[in-house]
Amino acid sequence: VLNWESRELRALGRAARRIAATEALTVVASQTLKHTFFASLMAAVAVPAYIIKACDILDNPWAVAYERARKAGVLLASVLLSRQQGARPVVLIGFSLGAAVLWECLHEMARRSEKGEAVGAGIVQHVVFMGLPATSEAEQWMRLKRVVAGRIVNCYRPADLMLSVVYRANKMASDAAGLSHVRCDGVENINVAGLVKGHSKYRASVGKVLRRVQLDES
Repeated sequence: VLNWESRELRALGRAARRIAATEALTVVASQTLKHTFFASLMAAVAVPAYIIKACDILDNPWAVAYERARKAGVLLASVLLSRQQGARPVVLIGFSLGAAVLWECLHEMARRSEKGEAVGAGIVQHVVFMGLPATSEAEQWMRLKRVVAGRIVNCYRPADLMLSVVYRANKMASDAAGLSHVRCDGVENINVAGLVKGHSKYRASVGKVLRRVQLDES
């Protein structure tokens, strides 16, 4: 278990809770307004206004936390490549920004392997991403196959509002893998919308998701 940057994650959690409260108020307001002559106006402006507010709330905490995730991933790559864990292959499992740590770790391992600085093969057996805030572009996922010997699993929720808002706030170009199917040979995609009720619920739902993934049978 890797614990990192608890202060930044707490700040992000507070921001997310404010978004959840704003979302609840938005639902109540929309249910009222849709029965009035303001309905057409609300349809035109309500969603963009809400997204802009959410982006303002989340922008800085998320940017800080993601940068910490990137650095933690590079450090984790160094630890794994030094084989401090021994010769036995490891299974990596992460959700949300924890999944981002693993994403950055594996890309750093692939980069060092490509440059001949280290041998990344045989260290990671399987990896499971849940709610991953990283690109769904196939080219980036192909690189992971160089350092993951077994399964690469992308667990996603198409209606993950928090992840969608964060991506727009940080002007990321492609869809987040945590929102959609990754179209890349060798990547397994599992829609966990029926198991995880929101981005902040991944922690409590890890057990259910892993039972769905069935790593024990790999």
